[in-house]
Amino acid sequence: MRASIAALCVVSLASCSRIGTVSPLPANQTAVVSSRASGSFERLHSFAGKPGDGGGPSAPLLSLDGTFYGTTQYGGANDRGSVFSLGASGKENLLYSFGSGSGTDGATPAAGLTEVNGVLYGTTQYGGTGCAPLGCGTIFKITPSGGETVLYVFQGGTDGQHPIAGLIESGGMLYGATAEGGKGHACCGTIFAVSASGAEKIIYRFKGATSDGNEPLGTLIDVHGEFYGTTKTGGAANCGAIFAVGRSGVERLVYSFKGMPNDGAEPFAGLTLAGGKLYGTTRYGGSSTQCRPLGCGIVFESSLAGAERVIHRFSGARRGLGPAAPLVAMNGKLYGTTVNGGNPGCAGGIGCGTLFAVSRTGGEQLLYTFEGGKKSTGAFPEAGMIDVNGTLYGTTFGGGVNHFGSAFAFRP
Repeated sequence: MRASIAALCVVSLASCSRIGTVSPLPANQTAVVSSRASGSFERLHSFAGKPGDGGGPSAPLLSLDGTFYGTTQYGGANDRGSVFSLGASGKENLLYSFGSGSGTDGATPAAGLTEVNGVLYGTTQYGGTGCAPLGCGTIFKITPSGGETVLYVFQGGTDGQHPIAGLIESGGMLYGATAEGGKGHACCGTIFAVSASGAEKIIYRFKGATSDGNEPLGTLIDVHGEFYGTTKTGGAANCGAIFAVGRSGVERLVYSFKGMPNDGAEPFAGLTLAGGKLYGTTRYGGSSTQCRPLGCGIVFESSLAGAERVIHRFSGARRGLGPAAPLVAMNGKLYGTTVNGGNPGCAGGIGCGTLFAVSRTGGEQLLYTFEGGKKSTGAFPEAGMIDVNGTLYGTTFGGGVNHFGSAFAFRP
C-alpha cells in the first residue's frame, strides 16, 4: 500500500502505510522473556510461510462452528497470501493459496473474512487487473473447504482500488471500503456495495484534502442504518477522520482528528460500538513528549454526533505504542493491542507489541508483552482480536517459531 503524506498534520514527518509497517524479525533475533501482568497466554500456531503455510496475518479471525478462519498477506504456494482454518487446539490447515487461479485472482489479503449463509467473503488488496504492476484488488468468496471464486475485480480510477478493509453484511448486501480510487488512482477511497452474485456499485467517493476523509482502512460498522468508519488522513487537520455514510450515499464527516498534543492522528482501524458510543484507536498522536515526532497513539471515545474525547494516551517504551487494531468491548473494558512498544530488547529497541485493557474512564492495564525472536509467542500484533466465550483470539504479523507470525489465545 503506497504511503500517503499528511501535509497539515504532525504525522506528515513520516510516510505510514498499513502494509509494510512491520516485518518479521531476522533469523538471528534473540528471544526475550515476556512479561505478563494478568491473564493466561497461549500460542496456538506458528505460521511457516511458503509453500505449505501462510505468513504475515494482519486481520481478525472469524469464528464459525468451533473453527477459526483467517487470511495471511504472504505465504501460500505462490507467496501471494492465503486463507487458513485453525482449530481451538491449534491444528491449522491451508485452505487456499492466492495467485494460483486465473489472471484475475487476488493477492495479499489484508482483511479478514465475513460469513454469509455458510460461505466466506473477503477482499484482497492486490491482484485482479489494472493498477499495474500489482493489480487493483478483488472481492472473493470461498467455502470452508477451500473452493474459491473471484466475485469482483476492482478497476481503479472512478472505481475503487486496493481494499484493505473487510466486508460487512447488511440487508442482503456486502459493504466495504477501498483505500484508494474513486476520485482518481491515488485518491481518495470509496465505500461500495456488492451483491452475492458480484454486482458492485460505488456508494460514495471520498474527496480528500481537508473537506473530507481520505484513505479508509478499517472495516465499517452498521449503526442504525448508517455505516460508520475512519479514514487514515483527511479531515480538517488532515490527521484523519470519523465518518458516517448512508446506503443512499449521503455522507457526513463526524469528527476530524487534530493530532498532537491533545488528540490522536491517523486511525488505521475501524470502530467498536459499546453503550451507544464509538471507540477506537489512532496509530499516532497523543503525547508530545514521548514517541517524537509522531506520538505514541491514543484510545478515543466519540458520540454518534462527533463529541470526541481521548480516553488514553500511550506513553511508548514498555507501555506500548502504535495501536493499529480495532478494540474489543468485553466485561466493561476495552481490549486491544499495540504494534510496537513493550520489551525494549525486541526488534532493535522499538518493541514487538503489547496487549492491553482500558476502562472507559481511562485506566489502562498492560496485560501481555510480546517477545519476538525465534520460538517466541509472536511479534507485531496489528490484527484485531475477537471474543469467544470470554477468551480473546488473535494473530501476530511476525515472530513465532518461523518468524512468519502466530495465532494466540488470551484469557483475562
